[in-house]
Amino acid sequence: MKKLLRRSTSILMAVVMIVLAMNMNVFALDENNVIWLGDNYQPSGTGIFSEGLALIEKDGKMGYIDKTGKVIIPTVFNEAGNFSEGLALVKKDYNVGYIDKSGKMAIPFIYDGGCDFVEGLARVKNDNKWGYINKIGQVVIPFIFDDVDKATYTSNGKPVLSLSGLSQVKKDGKWGYIDKTGRVIIPFDYDDASFFSEDLAKVFEKGKRGWSGGKWGYINKTGKVVIPLDYEEAGSFTEGLAMVKDNNKYGSIDKTGKVVIPIIYDEVFSFSEGLVRVKKDGKTGLLDKTGKVVVPFIYDGANLSGEGLIEVVKDGMKGYIDKTGKVVIPISYDAVNSFREGIARVEIDRKTGYIDKTGKVIALCMYDYGYDFKEGLAAVLKDGKTGFIDKTGKVVIPYIYDGVYSFSDGVAWVRMGEVWGIISYPQKISEPKPTVIPNNSKVLVNGEATSFEAYTINGSNYFKLRDLAYAVNGTKKQFAVAWDGVNNAIKLTTGMSYTPIGGELKAGSGAAAKEAVQTSSKIYLNGKEIQFTAYTIGGNNYFKLRDFGKAMNFGVEWNAATNSISINTNTIYTE
Repeated sequence: MKKLLRRSTSILMAVVMIVLAMNMNVFALDENNVIWLGDNYQPSGTGIFSEGLALIEKDGKMGYIDKTGKVIIPTVFNEAGNFSEGLALVKKDYNVGYIDKSGKMAIPFIYDGGCDFVEGLARVKNDNKWGYINKIGQVVIPFIFDDVDKATYTSNGKPVLSLSGLSQVKKDGKWGYIDKTGRVIIPFDYDDASFFSEDLAKVFEKGKRGWSGGKWGYINKTGKVVIPLDYEEAGSFTEGLAMVKDNNKYGSIDKTGKVVIPIIYDEVFSFSEGLVRVKKDGKTGLLDKTGKVVVPFIYDGANLSGEGLIEVVKDGMKGYIDKTGKVVIPISYDAVNSFREGIARVEIDRKTGYIDKTGKVIALCMYDYGYDFKEGLAAVLKDGKTGFIDKTGKVVIPYIYDGVYSFSDGVAWVRMGEVWGIISYPQKISEPKPTVIPNNSKVLVNGEATSFEAYTINGSNYFKLRDLAYAVNGTKKQFAVAWDGVNNAIKLTTGMSYTPIGGELKAGSGAAAKEAVQTSSKIYLNGKEIQFTAYTIGGNNYFKLRDFGKAMNFGVEWNAATNSISINTNTIYTE
C-alpha cells in the first residue's frame, strides 16, 4: 500500500511539474479524480461553490472558477464575494460594484461599500450614506441613512437577513423601519433596534445614565409597542418565546409580554425544538415552554444539537441525552459535537471518531482531527495527511492530501504541497429508497375537512406544497410560493397571499404507492435558506407536515382514535 501511494504521489507531482512548466491554468485529471490547477491559484474565503462558481486567489487578486477547474472570471479584483441572485460584489482599486457570472460589469465601481443582493435589492454605501439599488443599478431607496441592517450569513454563505417585510435603518442617530420602497413605516425613535422575528422586533431606548441605564422592549410591524421597554436585555423571539433580563436575572416571555419562564435564572438561551437550556447556581437544565423542568439541573453544560439530541457535560465528560433527559449515548467522551446529517464527531484522548444517533461507532477515535459531515462525506486528518470517509466509516478518498475543504455542491478543494485542485464526488452515495404509502387519514384545516393528496414516507406525513399554500390562504399563516428556475430554488414568503396555478387540492386515487426522490431544489423562507425534508413525487414537491408546521408556526396534531390530522392556523406549533 505504501509503495502504491508513493508511486501515485510521484506520478502526480511529475504531472504537476510538467504542466506548470507549460504555464497552463488547469491541467490533467489524475487517477484520484482531481483537476489540478496551475499558475499558483488557490481557493479564497470559505472555498464553497455558490451558484456554480467559487472564489480563487492569485498574487493577492481574486477571481472565479467553475467546478471543471476553468477560470471563468480572471483574478483582477482586490476583494470579491460569493454570487447571490446572479451577481457578486467585487472591489477594484478603492470602489465596489457588481459583476455577472460572465465577469461583465453589471453595476459600475462607484460605491464605497455594499452587501449581497437579497430579494432583488442590495444595500450600498455612497459618500458615507447608505441606500438601496436594484439589479440594473437603479437607486430604489436614496442614500440618506447612516446605517442599515447588514445581512449575516449561514455556514454555506447564504444571506440570513433580508428585506422581507421591513428593514431597520439608522438616521440622525436613531433607528426606524422602512419597507422595500423606502417608505418610513416606523419612525426613527429608537437608540437601537433589531430585525423582525416572528412579527416582533426588539427595540432599545437609552436611560438617564445613557446606554447603561437603557431598556429593551418589543414593537409590532405597525410600530406599536406591544411589550413595554422594561428589560435590561432582550432576545429575538423563537418558537413564540423570547429571553429577557430584569434585576440581573433571566427568564422568557411570550408575545403578549406574559412571563412564561420565571425571571429567576442566571442564564436563559433561545428555544429550540420546544426546549430551552437555562443555568442556575452553576448547573444547567432544560425547561419546556410551560417552564416545567424537563431535564434537572445536574449538568455542567448542555447544548441543543438541532437534530433531536442534547449534548451534555458532567464531571468533565460529555455525552448525549434525549428530550426527556434519558441518557442515550453514554457520558464518556472527552469532547462531543452537534449532529450533522445524523452523524456527530466525538473525541477520546485527543483523537476524533464518529457516532450515529444510537451511539453506534461509525469510525473509531483514531484520527488526529475530523470535520463535520457535509454532503455525505467528512474530511479526516491522519498522520499529517487528509482524506475523506463516508457514513459507514469507509475511506473513499485516501489520506494523501496536505489540506482540504469540505464538499460543496459535489466537489471539494484538495492540496498537495502548494498546488490546489478540485476533486469530484468519488461515487454517488446511494440512499435506500423511501417507503411511500398513500395517506388515508382524514385531514382538518381549522376544523374543516379538506381533501389532500398526501403520502406517508418512512413513517411521516408529507403534503404537497401548493396544496398547503392553498389550504391556509387567507389566514394569518398564509404564504406565497415562487419558483426560481435559474437557481433551482423554491421561495416561500410568509404573510403574502398565495396565487393558485390550478390543480390544488385535487386528491389522487391513493390506490398505489409512488416513487419519491429527495428534492434537489434549494428552499428559501423569507430570503433565508432553510433545510426541509422534502420529496418530489410525480413532479410535485411534498414537505414533511411537522417540519412545515414548525417553520410556519401553525398547529399540527394527530388523533389516533379518529385517524385524523389537524392543521390549525390559529395556534402555534408545539412538539
